[in-house]
Amino acid sequence: MHTHSTKTPAATLPPQIQRCATDGLLWVGGISGSVCATLVFVEGSMASELPAAWSNSVLQGAALSVCVFSVVLVLVQRAGWLTKSRLLDAGICLQVAVAFVGGLFEGALCTEPGREVVGISCIALWMMLCGNLLPNTPRKFASASALCTLMWPLAYSVDLGIFGYRPMRLGTLFS
Repeated sequence: MHTHSTKTPAATLPPQIQRCATDGLLWVGGISGSVCATLVFVEGSMASELPAAWSNSVLQGAALSVCVFSVVLVLVQRAGWLTKSRLLDAGICLQVAVAFVGGLFEGALCTEPGREVVGISCIALWMMLCGNLLPNTPRKFASASALCTLMWPLAYSVDLGIFGYRPMRLGTLFS
C-alpha cells in the first residue's frame, strides 16, 4: 500500500534553498553572538541604567546562553550532525532566543514607567536580518515572527519580576 505525503509544496523547501539557508545560519550564529556584545557596549554607553541591570545574573546568564547556543549551532552545522531541515528549525529557536534576550535588555532599561521610549526595538531589526538570512517555509516564517514578537512582552514581564519595576501604562507600552 502506497502512502502519500501530506506535506504541501509550501511546507517544504527545495534543496537548493535549504542549502543556502543553512549557510545563512553561520551568519546568524556569528551575528547573534555579536548582538549580545553590542547590546552591552552600545546601550551601556547610551543608557546609564544598563550597568546596574547588567550586574543581574539573569541578564548575564541569558546573554551567555545565547552566545553558547550560537557557537553550538555553528559547530553542529559544520559537523553535519543534523539534517538541513532540523538545522533551520534550530535556527528558528536561536532567532527566538535572541529576541527574548534583546527584550530582556530593552526591558531592563525601562526603569521609569512614565518615561517615553525612544528608538526602535532591536527585535524588529533582528527579525528582518533573520528573515533575509534564514529563508523558510511561509508557515515556519510566520511562526518565528509571531514568537519573536511575543518575546518582548514576555521579557518585559520577566524584567518586572527581576527588578521590581512598576509596569508601564498600556498606552506607553504599545506606543
